[in-house]
Amino acid sequence: MIEQIVAEIKTIFENNNEKLAIAESLTCGSIQNIIGQTSGISSFFVGGITTYTLATKCKLLQVDKKHALSVNCVSELVARQMAVGTCELFAVNISIATTGYAESTPDEKNPFAYIAVKINEAIFSKKVIALNMNRTEVQEYISLAALSYLLECLNI
Repeated sequence: MIEQIVAEIKTIFENNNEKLAIAESLTCGSIQNIIGQTSGISSFFVGGITTYTLATKCKLLQVDKKHALSVNCVSELVARQMAVGTCELFAVNISIATTGYAESTPDEKNPFAYIAVKINEAIFSKKVIALNMNRTEVQEYISLAALSYLLECLNI
């Protein structure tokens, strides 16, 4: 299934001569790894960045420090700002960004992520909850959800 999603994404990007960049926090490079398993992705994928800390999110992706600090770098706004910053950093019009918790925390019972997709001037975002999964499964689940969401947004 994931191979089909990536193949469809690749076709859309190639047909429209568009480029993609990715910013990941909790997925820690998993989305880039999935895309990298497909032959010929250099036709549309320019690169990505893993930013775990407040400092790197703010410095490299221009995330608002005051807001990010108030939410421990995990909010829909942070994901959206990461998507915008990724487009600027890599000089592309389309990006995916993820931020969230791969494990439960004292404040959050269930792991979850915010996924943001920026396509030209539009930014789409949503929250995805990962129930009954370990850290690795959460990262994989969110990575697949992010690629599926990108495909959905490209088809809007």
